[in-house]
Amino acid sequence: MEHRVVLSGNLEFISLGEILQLLNSNGATGVLRIRNKYAPEPGVFYFSGGNPVNAEAQGKNGLDAAYALFGWLSGDFDFTTQEPVTEKLIQTGVMEIVLDGLRLLDDGQIEKMGPAPACKASDQAPCDEFGDLPVIRRPVSNYGYVVNEEEIGGGELIVKEGGFGNWISVILEGYADVVRETSKGPLRIVRLGPGALVGNISSLLSQSSVRTASLVAAGNTVLGVLDLPRIHSEFAVLSYELRHLCISLDKRLRETTDRVVEAYLGTLDPVGFLKDMKVMFSEGASEEGLYRINSGGAVIVRKSEKGWTPLARLGKGDFIGEFPLANIGHEVRHATVQASADCQVTGMDVVSLKREYEDISPMIKQIIDHVATSISITTSLACDIKKIGRQAKDTEA
Repeated sequence: MEHRVVLSGNLEFISLGEILQLLNSNGATGVLRIRNKYAPEPGVFYFSGGNPVNAEAQGKNGLDAAYALFGWLSGDFDFTTQEPVTEKLIQTGVMEIVLDGLRLLDDGQIEKMGPAPACKASDQAPCDEFGDLPVIRRPVSNYGYVVNEEEIGGGELIVKEGGFGNWISVILEGYADVVRETSKGPLRIVRLGPGALVGNISSLLSQSSVRTASLVAAGNTVLGVLDLPRIHSEFAVLSYELRHLCISLDKRLRETTDRVVEAYLGTLDPVGFLKDMKVMFSEGASEEGLYRINSGGAVIVRKSEKGWTPLARLGKGDFIGEFPLANIGHEVRHATVQASADCQVTGMDVVSLKREYEDISPMIKQIIDHVATSISITTSLACDIKKIGRQAKDTEA
């Protein structure tokens, strides 16, 4: 296979976090090299199918090297398409790496190499009091689905929590914040940037889909309203297995978002969450299967120094195990599955699901990727609410 540079640039124009998201959303396989004049050797990320499998920097490898590279605040990069020849040392998903890397950098646990670039309005997020929110963005590649454009002024409400709507849009320009109402006031969870979707799988299932969060424009924003009948027809032809896998994925996003709110409020209840549950798959196990719950229930939790962190409650029709289409942070290598005594499961055909996924429309793929990325982010935030940014830090102060 010919090795060729397909992406290059400067870290003062595009951040490392944005580069990693870009390569992930495009399912890229190859080698990302970063050069910093303060470092004697380039830093390297190895990618396979959009996922980082190893990194090297300053004599480190794996996650330690990946995090160290977030301290390279200036320099040039290039991405070469090639099969990575390296040991697989990284199992963590891209968004969790980005959130952890930025958090460690902010806490002073990562050495900074080079002057920090000044914050500009053209950076990955506007320079406001919530500018340290996690950001979801991707290349805008779905213009063919845009049927209308709408300009929104800064601070305007785009979506209202509890309201109804079944439309899906893409952010063409600008940024918008996902906000949940809490007893402590509004909680900004994540910032959506260009290429990110507004709306998800539930918008394809009902004419009266209830919005589970508000969306507020962070500066002037341009939305592209997408052709919902066309998207609906593409979703309708999916197999029963894949459609219901997507529906379960959508439910899991609502669950993990609820856990973020509970973590913010300090009301997470691991004891109640795990009542009458027993371990089915332990975190770090080699289990690679995918299973549908036929009866009973299960929960997804993570172990930390403080004990169990609840992530999601699951029931009949939901899946457990290795989600085959993207990394959501609930795979057995990342989390523990506990189940009720009456929980019965059936194995799912992962090979057929992957084969079907490769042939579905790019728009449906993007919706699945958007929901999976959002789950990965909310999972990471629930496990460490301080990653959510300034508002969480102010709460703890």
